[in-house]
Amino acid sequence: MIPLTSSLPAGAAVGFTEAFEVPERAVTSAELMVLGADNSLWTVIRGGGLTHGADIDSQHEVPVGLELTDVQGGVSDPDSNIWFIANSGVVWRITPDEVATKFDLRSDPTTYLGLRRIVSGPDGNLWIFATNTQQVFRVAPDGSYAVMTAPDVTWESAAASAPDGRIWYVGSNGLAAFVPGDQVDGSALVVTSYPGVGWSRDMTVGADGNLWVADGGYWRMTRVDMTGTITPCAS
Repeated sequence: MIPLTSSLPAGAAVGFTEAFEVPERAVTSAELMVLGADNSLWTVIRGGGLTHGADIDSQHEVPVGLELTDVQGGVSDPDSNIWFIANSGVVWRITPDEVATKFDLRSDPTTYLGLRRIVSGPDGNLWIFATNTQQVFRVAPDGSYAVMTAPDVTWESAAASAPDGRIWYVGSNGLAAFVPGDQVDGSALVVTSYPGVGWSRDMTVGADGNLWVADGGYWRMTRVDMTGTITPCAS
């Protein structure tokens, strides 16, 4: 057991362990890093910049023509595009050849959706969790979208696309999972709930096929298999 009583677990990931620097800016200036489908690295730099490179030694500034601010999450899709979300409700798509497009999910630009998590679903769409409005957006690769309600979504709703074909997230009543697909715009998501996990800022799928949850509610790391069986692994 790994003692976590001195601090809350805030993240979980499978990926790089090697330290490096991006051009002219230390990695400490990075707000978010996303690994592309081709294993290249995309880095959002504090202040709105973006860098990209095939490996850790070939990072370069990407002149996307957009200011990436208030970025809360990012993910690669099956077409090797990179998607970033902002708290406000803005979404950016960056193509592999570094062409950027901005989308706005707000029907009213004065509203604030609170976009916190983005997941690339097995259906080929992006699934974005809006915690202020308790909604989940299904965004197609072309930027068109449908909106579903999900009353269980909270400010700390970690989310992940799992090997069982479902999208899992942490809601106010523990873990929840749903099958992504052709849900009707304006409908409520049909979810299966699994209690036993507190609030969580992050979760990921491990090499073992299980979910690993940074469970801040219980001050522990938690392993969850695809049946919803919860195993505390550190506390």
